[in-house]
Amino acid sequence: MKNENISKPIIYQALQRDKFFAKFLIIFLICNLQFVICDFSFAQKTQQTPLKEKAKAKTFEGVINYTISANEVGLTAENVAMIKGKTVQMYVKNQSVRTEMDLTMMKSVSITDVKNKTTNVLMEVMSQKYIIKKKIPTEIKGKIPSKYPRINYVEGDKQIAGYKCKRAMYFEKEHATPTEIYYTEEIPANSFFHQFKNLKGFPLQYTTVENDLQMTLTAKSVKVDMLQDAMFILPPNIAEYKETTNDDLQKMFRGGH
Repeated sequence: MKNENISKPIIYQALQRDKFFAKFLIIFLICNLQFVICDFSFAQKTQQTPLKEKAKAKTFEGVINYTISANEVGLTAENVAMIKGKTVQMYVKNQSVRTEMDLTMMKSVSITDVKNKTTNVLMEVMSQKYIIKKKIPTEIKGKIPSKYPRINYVEGDKQIAGYKCKRAMYFEKEHATPTEIYYTEEIPANSFFHQFKNLKGFPLQYTTVENDLQMTLTAKSVKVDMLQDAMFILPPNIAEYKETTNDDLQKMFRGGH
C-alpha cells in the first residue's frame, strides 16, 4: 500500500535553498524510471545484427557505464561540481536489468525483472529511503497503434565507447521536445529493456530535457561480463524503504505538499 505521509522537511528545506538541485533531481528521477521501462514487442521482433568479436550472442550480459553531464544557463561552480564525474551503471543479464546512480545527495538502484513484469526503484534522498514499485504493462492485442512515439533517423554518426553509433530523434508525444539519441547496432538491442520503443539499436548516448535543464548520458565503457544472480534481487533491508510513487516524489521535489 502506498505511503501517503512522506517525511520531507529536510528535503524540502534543501530544495528551497538550491532550485538547480531540485530541478536536477526531477530529471534524475525521470531518467531513472525511463531506464527500466521494457519494450517486449521490440525484443521479440529484433533480429541479430553483426556484432563485435566479444558480443556475438543474441543477448548481452555485462555492464554499461554512462557518464552524466548537464547544461543550463547560469550554472554555478557548486552546481557543476555536483554533477562532474557522476555516473550511471547498467547491469544486464538475460531478462534482468539493474541500474545504479549516485549523486551524493541522492542515490538510487532500480531492478527490473522482465519475466515477472516487475520493476522496483530504491532511492535514498538525504537519509530518507523510498521505493517505487511498478508493473510493466503488457501490450494489448488488437489495440490501434498510436502515432507516437515516433523516431526520425537522421544523418550523423560518431564513435562512443568503441562502438559506431548512428543518430536519431525520438518524439515521445506530439509537440514534445525530441530526444537526441546515438545508438549502435553492434550490441543486440533485443537484450536491452529500454524506454525508446522501436529504436533500431542500443542507445549509448541520449539527452533528456526538463524545462531549461538538459541532461546527457553518454556511455564511457561497455564490458561483456558474467554477472551474479544476486545483483538482481531486492536487498534484505527492504522494509526500511517507504513505498511512494513517481508523481509524489516529483511533487515533493518541486516543493508541493
